[in-house]
Amino acid sequence: MTLNYGMKDDKGYLADITVSVNDTYLRTDYQLKREKLTELTIKWDAQYVIDHRKKRAYFIDFDTANKKGDAAFSAMASQSSNFTKEQIFAMSIDPENDESEYIEYTQSGDNKLTGRQNSDFIHEIGYLEVPNKYVTQEQYDWLLSRSREDRKFGQAFVMVLDQPITEVIRRLNYQYPVFPVYLRTEKFTLFLKSVNTDTISPKSLGVGSGILKQDITDNAIQFLGELSRLYTQKP
Repeated sequence: MTLNYGMKDDKGYLADITVSVNDTYLRTDYQLKREKLTELTIKWDAQYVIDHRKKRAYFIDFDTANKKGDAAFSAMASQSSNFTKEQIFAMSIDPENDESEYIEYTQSGDNKLTGRQNSDFIHEIGYLEVPNKYVTQEQYDWLLSRSREDRKFGQAFVMVLDQPITEVIRRLNYQYPVFPVYLRTEKFTLFLKSVNTDTISPKSLGVGSGILKQDITDNAIQFLGELSRLYTQKP
């Protein structure tokens, strides 16, 4: 499946954004005016952020990072007789359990939702019910399952948007199981141009030739460990 988006602001067109998904790869390409950036997860391999101008792919190795995460979820599960580590993981990616990330949506017009955080406007979303002219119910459910699965690999992204597009779709689904076709913030508007539901060849989704891979797994784990210690320290 390929989802093609455009991004613009008051001054003009900003970027083409392409989300490409199959059973193994989840890739988002941001074609800006002067550069191209990519978020790429290869299932059971690694999560990459690619800077095409620098020809570098920074990656977090799945096996190494997963051992740390699995150990943490197993430890939490051992202290609770009510939840398995899989259930704890599911709760950890539920936006309702994270006040700093939770966006509350309310209906604000026909096929229109307004998202607010602590009463502050975050964005407006235009949507279609499922199924629609872009996706069937089965295709939408599959896209959601791939979005949830992607969170097992962390969330490294290039910060062109506040959240990756698949994360917006996944998080919105907890409150409204709909298919977004545009997202408007105070800075930009993101709009869906087309969807192609054909199967994508893996050859077109990989890191690509001529790009140097750089392992940042240890740095990422150390950073997350420091954050964990910071927020668990007693005052």
